[in-house]
Amino acid sequence: VERRLRRAVSCLDVDELRACFKDKHKAQKINSAKDLTLGNYRFLVNDEQRWTKLAWPYDRADIVERLDVVAEYRNQLAHWDVDAPEQDSQQLEQAKQLLKLLKIVDRDPTE
Repeated sequence: VERRLRRAVSCLDVDELRACFKDKHKAQKINSAKDLTLGNYRFLVNDEQRWTKLAWPYDRADIVERLDVVAEYRNQLAHWDVDAPEQDSQQLEQAKQLLKLLKIVDRDPTE
């Protein structure tokens, strides 16, 4: 998911990537999409000008919500904080759905 997101936002310049940070110190550490965390993408796409430049054929609010869910799931996995299997399978399915949407806007040349 993160690899696809990085490629899919490659049309944005460094200043646009940095603009999703309110903290100027944190913003200065961003030199490319590789420096963004999964949680940062929510703020990146939740801006009308950047969203327009991305030209993704989706509802912005829906993508922001999906990014929230997937980032939360990723954090639970990374911090070994996964609970009930029912919830996990639902979150995993949401991550898969986001990945399918990203595959449409990011055509991987190796596929």
